[in-house]
Amino acid sequence: MVADILDNAQFFLYDIEELTLNNVIERVEVDISLNQFGEILKETYYPDESKRVVIYDLPALFLPYFSFTDISGIPESTFCSALKATIHAKDSSGELNLNVTVYYSRKMVGGAVGDNVILNRYKTVATASGREEFFSFYATDGIQVRLGVAYLQNGMAKYTVKNFTTTGMLGPVCLRVSPKRVSLFAGIVEESILYYIVTSTTAAGASDQVKYVMDRRNYRRQTTFLYYNCFGLPETITMLGLQTEEPELESETVRLLQREKQINVKLTDSRTVNSGYMQPDKYDSLMDMLESPDIRLLEDGRNIPVVITDIDFSHQRIGNERISVSLTFRPAIRPSGRFVRNNPLKGRIFDQTFDYTFD
Repeated sequence: MVADILDNAQFFLYDIEELTLNNVIERVEVDISLNQFGEILKETYYPDESKRVVIYDLPALFLPYFSFTDISGIPESTFCSALKATIHAKDSSGELNLNVTVYYSRKMVGGAVGDNVILNRYKTVATASGREEFFSFYATDGIQVRLGVAYLQNGMAKYTVKNFTTTGMLGPVCLRVSPKRVSLFAGIVEESILYYIVTSTTAAGASDQVKYVMDRRNYRRQTTFLYYNCFGLPETITMLGLQTEEPELESETVRLLQREKQINVKLTDSRTVNSGYMQPDKYDSLMDMLESPDIRLLEDGRNIPVVITDIDFSHQRIGNERISVSLTFRPAIRPSGRFVRNNPLKGRIFDQTFDYTFD
């Protein structure tokens, strides 16, 4: 009996669609177990006329067992744990044992695990003060992650390089690289940063990078979402188009003592936001966000879980022409609002005793 998967193989989830066993005699008993969870499949299969057994849809089998780092806070660094699977197959001619490692992915990646040094779609990111950014990469033994920062000092352009600590990091890893964290890490005033580049280099010399350019323009509205990218790692996306607030009222009306009364009143803060014009890589990242198991709105220092209720992504893509799309979302929790009252005395030199009698 021979399998089409090698022992000690590594895969991203959707690169291992099926398992084929060849030269099966009579029938085969298959057990699949995970180190962390134990047995997840135990079945007996009968071969076709070519003595072959095919077990389909392995991603659906493994998917429920992946876990993700909590993004209710903003992590400094995080990773997405792999699944260690053991496949045992036995027929009348003998036994077969395979150990495989499966990494989370919601897309087909192709190639060997580790071929993609960086695990997000961007080459260049426009960022700004107050935004959150993350750099995702596949960590191997000996990998180096370097930060280069271009900034102004006394009117002169300067450039400095720092190294992130990657000791003990293996597999899909994510580092927080917001402008604020970069300024603290590099010892540079945030307002002086022009751009910064994060480069990941393997021990074999393979290298890739992402450039983060500071955008100093003022926008009427910025809507930032935090989500899991297609490798299960935190990522943000900022939409710069207009936002339309569309509150929705739900209630029941009953009649008591000749009077109608509303009960079970629920007010939903539904909003529709436009992306603004964006490049294809940002559009593809937005598509990744729609499939994220958790999406958060980062607003006024709050981290609010939301659900996407509608999208308008119809467009014509002509070459690298920029496109614009819209989506509608609402908070995933109730109540979602909070009480805010501006203090009229805040910022005053004198207190309330300094009244009109002093005129």
